[in-house]
Amino acid sequence: MDLRVAQRLRRPERFVVFIAIGVVTIALAALLGWQTGNVVLTSVVVGAIALQPTTAVALIIGATGLVGAAVGRRWLARIAGVVLLAACAIWLAAYASPHAVPIDLMLYRRAVLAQRPSPLWPGRPSLITCAVIALYAASLLGVGVRQRWLKLLALSAASLGALLASLSILPFLLQDPSQLTILHQSLRIALNTSVGVGALCAGALILKRDAGWVRLVASGGEQGRMARLLTPVALIPIAFGTLANIGVRTDLYGPDVRMLLIIVLSAVALLFLAFWAAQMLGRERTQRDSLAKALERSTVMIVDGHGKLRHWPAACEALYGWTAAEVLGRRPGEFLNVEGASVREATRAAIRDHGEWRGEIQHWTKTGAVRWVALQWVLQKGASDEEDRVVGTISDITDLKLAEASLRESQERLTLAISGYDLGIGDSDVLADRLIADEGLERIFGVGPGEMNGSLSGIRGRMVVENLDEVLRLADAAVAERRPYVVDDVTIRRPDGEVRRLHGVRRFFYSAAGVHERTITVYRDVTEEWQAQAELALRGDHLAQLRSELAHVSRLSAMGEMAAALAHELNQPLTAIGNSVGALKIMLSDGGRELDETARGRIVRAANQAEGQAVRAGEIVRRLRDFIARGEADARIEQLDRLIEDAVALGAPNAKADGIEVCFDFSPKAARILADRIQIQQILVNLVRNANEAMRDQPKPHILTISTAAKRGMVEVSVRDSGPGVAPDLSTRLFSPFVSTKNDGMGVGLSICRRIVEAHGGRMWLEEPCPRGGGADFRFTIPLATKELQHA
Repeated sequence: MDLRVAQRLRRPERFVVFIAIGVVTIALAALLGWQTGNVVLTSVVVGAIALQPTTAVALIIGATGLVGAAVGRRWLARIAGVVLLAACAIWLAAYASPHAVPIDLMLYRRAVLAQRPSPLWPGRPSLITCAVIALYAASLLGVGVRQRWLKLLALSAASLGALLASLSILPFLLQDPSQLTILHQSLRIALNTSVGVGALCAGALILKRDAGWVRLVASGGEQGRMARLLTPVALIPIAFGTLANIGVRTDLYGPDVRMLLIIVLSAVALLFLAFWAAQMLGRERTQRDSLAKALERSTVMIVDGHGKLRHWPAACEALYGWTAAEVLGRRPGEFLNVEGASVREATRAAIRDHGEWRGEIQHWTKTGAVRWVALQWVLQKGASDEEDRVVGTISDITDLKLAEASLRESQERLTLAISGYDLGIGDSDVLADRLIADEGLERIFGVGPGEMNGSLSGIRGRMVVENLDEVLRLADAAVAERRPYVVDDVTIRRPDGEVRRLHGVRRFFYSAAGVHERTITVYRDVTEEWQAQAELALRGDHLAQLRSELAHVSRLSAMGEMAAALAHELNQPLTAIGNSVGALKIMLSDGGRELDETARGRIVRAANQAEGQAVRAGEIVRRLRDFIARGEADARIEQLDRLIEDAVALGAPNAKADGIEVCFDFSPKAARILADRIQIQQILVNLVRNANEAMRDQPKPHILTISTAAKRGMVEVSVRDSGPGVAPDLSTRLFSPFVSTKNDGMGVGLSICRRIVEAHGGRMWLEEPCPRGGGADFRFTIPLATKELQHA
């Protein structure tokens, strides 16, 4: 037999194989005895019947069939059974034919005829030998059958064979073989034959331990323990009697001593068995009580062979809400609502085929709540199918399932966050000098999968870090001070030569003794942001120069046009001042008349009017001076509504006199901007002047509307007039240099305005079609001053 096959056998099957080996040893010893004339090898006891040669061959064939049944070779067991039945038929035919010469006489004629005591039919096995071997052969033919009645028939054959093999020893126990009758002579069997065939039948019974009375003896129930207890009680007197008779027949002692020996040994054996039985019963009762208490505290349910619930402890009541009175006698699936009929059928099949089932399923409690449980069903065999029990062990894992679900959600959110922000994470074991990097970090460094996993020192040698000394210095300083983390910027060079800028955080972990053990690194590629900041700085320098030049050129070009408006605008306050001063002169010319209160009031009012007009004239001059003055660009937080009002005062000083109605629509959310006041005022003055000139030759009403609105971090300014609008052929190239809507215009104003707006990070356009009817609606955006900047 293959050693690997033997290793896969369970303990009972292995024991059966050893039985077969023992039987083959007995048979081979007998054949050796016939070959050498050794009586001890053929009959064991001198003067006893010998094991016949063909019977020895039959024992070898039977042992081969038993081994086949034990290792799963059913065909070998059935072939052996057929061969043994054929041998029995040949033996019986030899009994029926007096002239037939048995095979034993052909092989060992002189030895067979010379054996003492002489058998009734020399050269032929006894009838009892034929019957026992035939019964054993029938049990071999029943190996592997599925029909219950065939299983019981094979079991009965093996049981009857073992019984006959045991009873056939009784004639051997008689002291005087000469007193045996012919019937007793036909029932006589060699001792080694009886042992060999009995052992084969016992092996067959072991293989059929899942059926009949063998199942009862092998079961773990109370009846099985009782059967195992009574078996030695019944066999011990027979064993003692056999030993006593062997002593008599070998002249060791007489019949009286034999009787006394039997009584004493039987009494001692019975006392020992009684003591052992009492110990076993007491221990069993203690174990049963302890088990009952443990079961009440455990979530364990027991189902009988019909699938009905027989045990429902207090722990199950607490878990599910059903009392024992409500569920005992019912099937668990009726009230637990186990997941589907297919699951229940698969569970039953697993228990039937393998003796157990385990898994994680959902149960519903009495209140309708869902509970996740880890359930294990274990089959406990009884004497019959009706006495089978299935024990179900329940473990409530609802909290574990919820925790697992929460952990999965957290991992998914973390994965989304890492992928969304394009992060790379590395885990460094400092003591083991190992780094584990995720896909994001490998992608940032531009290497393939797994190339960053390994020794830290080796990875540092392969990766080019431009500022490695600075990075290591910051890390060493943080670890020396036992700081939890450090923020740093790293410049790397990828294998393809591309330089990337990284920003990250390194988190340090220390042991209880303060030893640096582990580092978790999170990096983000900020190369594009870094480049954008550099471009923005360069653009800012260019913007500052551009703003200064454009503002100066625009202001100089506007000086001539502003002169006439300034003269007209100053004429009014100067005239008012002159009138007020003239009135004062008239009121003060009469030096002899004393001034009353009315006269004093008129003088004060005239003086106040003169003062106010002088202030007005000074304000006009200040605005013009600020507008024309050349200075460096300076982006500050400005009040937008005040800036617009000043621009309207400069761009349309005679608005009221010209019949222009100026409307303001300021949004509170767009009150403050981050810009250069002079340049933005220059844009507004240009747009207001253009609108004023566009409405000059148009029929009234002349309406100029200026509005503001906050949109996505920017302020949108709209300057809308009620003029004729912009010609379609000019709208697409309106902001190009040297394109003008005026006959005498140079076409540089709007081009300069757009460049100033774009330098501020905004954009400028003509809204088409114009809302609310005709006219032109010019719009531009500038940065909104955030709350952080306002409070800085």
